[in-house]
Amino acid sequence: MTSTCPGELLRLELVVEQDVYLVRQRGREVAALVGLENQDQVRVATALSELARELIVLDSPATVTLSLAGDAPPVLLVTATWVGMVPGVASAAKLAAVEGIAAAARLTDTCEVRYDLDGGSVSLTKRLPISAPSPTATRIAELREACRNARPTSVQHIPEELRATILVVDDTAASRYISGSWLRRSGHRVIEAATGTEALAALAATEVDLVLLDVGLPDMSGFDVCERIKSDPALARPVIHLSATAIRGADRAQGLTRGADAYLTEPVEPDELLATVTWPWCSPPASAAASGGCSHRRPLTARSKLCCTARARRCLSRWHPSSCATR
Repeated sequence: MTSTCPGELLRLELVVEQDVYLVRQRGREVAALVGLENQDQVRVATALSELARELIVLDSPATVTLSLAGDAPPVLLVTATWVGMVPGVASAAKLAAVEGIAAAARLTDTCEVRYDLDGGSVSLTKRLPISAPSPTATRIAELREACRNARPTSVQHIPEELRATILVVDDTAASRYISGSWLRRSGHRVIEAATGTEALAALAATEVDLVLLDVGLPDMSGFDVCERIKSDPALARPVIHLSATAIRGADRAQGLTRGADAYLTEPVEPDELLATVTWPWCSPPASAAASGGCSHRRPLTARSKLCCTARARRCLSRWHPSSCATR
């Protein structure tokens, strides 16, 4: 089940939990190298993390390969193979219905599942744009070399005084897992929620310093959740939107206008996410707020003071225009 495909670009093994993050990251790199557009890069990366999350529990390591296949049009082929049975799954039809595999199928163009007593495989394809070069032997060799030389992004460990309790809100389990793993590995504490209702309940019941909030939630929009957080003094915390679908300028503008402190779009690099969540936001940590203090997570720099002052003036001008004189 692990024979080499002529167009194979990269091969990875799922051995430990951190490999789920690695497979997603390297998959996005390969998707970019072969010419997939930004949103399709995100879809491939998310499909890989959904698939990897289901296979990491197996007794023997699963192998994930990324290849170029076909001529008209060429496709990026993702194949996961493994030996042995998946716990609690007796047939290919039931395997295809497993949450992570079904989600990966929805994110790609085709999904083929094979499964028997000896093991199984899942093959996903994503069509390349018409403008993408044909997968000639020379092209494949160049891409294979580029994949070999690419260095996965590492996650930097942050000082203890900058660590926070962060509420990660996303209805996609794989997305929560990836963002949460980056944050945990850097030293933050992570709480997860899958809906806006769960997020608001978590904020009411737990000391949280910052909210990382998806926009497309099943019960209410992330914009609505943000407004409710900001309008309630008992819940008010810094909010950072992170979205793979609401990526237009109008989406960013709406998010910021309705109260978000920052707006990130997928694909996002770990360093960018970590730099954003460790920014010295004006709102105090939950522990300080509970004790009546107003200390910041770290001393404000001149740049952050300017940012905070500008944000405060925007808030004042919205709710109390007369109190916001130009200086």
